[in-house]
Amino acid sequence: MTARISKCCVEIAGIIASGKTTFAGLFESLDATDLVLESFAANPFYAAFYRDPADAAFEAEISFLLLHAYALRRSRGPVTVCDFASVLDRAYSRVTLDAAQRAAFDPVWQYLTNRRDQPSLLVRLRCPPEVALERIRCRGREAEQSITHQYLVSLDAALETAIEQSGQPHIDIDSYAIDFRLDEQVRRALLAKVFSLLKSLATDGAIR
Repeated sequence: MTARISKCCVEIAGIIASGKTTFAGLFESLDATDLVLESFAANPFYAAFYRDPADAAFEAEISFLLLHAYALRRSRGPVTVCDFASVLDRAYSRVTLDAAQRAAFDPVWQYLTNRRDQPSLLVRLRCPPEVALERIRCRGREAEQSITHQYLVSLDAALETAIEQSGQPHIDIDSYAIDFRLDEQVRRALLAKVFSLLKSLATDGAIR
């Protein structure tokens, strides 16, 4: 696979607790794949945002944007897989920032987006907000317990719009109905699907 694709990046997008990190983990043991995972704890404004979103939203979103961009710049593998996405950063900004804050956020987002190669493929994980909320409650991260169903609904809608506006090649995966956490057969089938699409994009010239 990597002999035919010189450099590509798979980004994974979905609402909170949709399974992004779990899906990225499918690629962990593959040769020539650089797995880049988000470190939410590295964002000094992460907990502050959930305590008081109006006070810390801008700082939190800008910090995540910079952390993601820097992590991708350090990636050296022929195939990079990350459990975050540029379109998801933009979607968050549409939900959490006011107009003045977006006016400051957008040029930074655009600059960082233009500075890097565009994602070769976006994996869009779809999960009902009520299911994601139940997962959030179960995994028990203290900072996330203030998340509401409406917040997840708004984020899901903003992500849909961001993906449509991006024009990126993407695939949809139902992360509620499909068990890619425990079912090995499903895991292998999903990997095969992703690599098949990457090869197709490479053949079409979408990946250089």
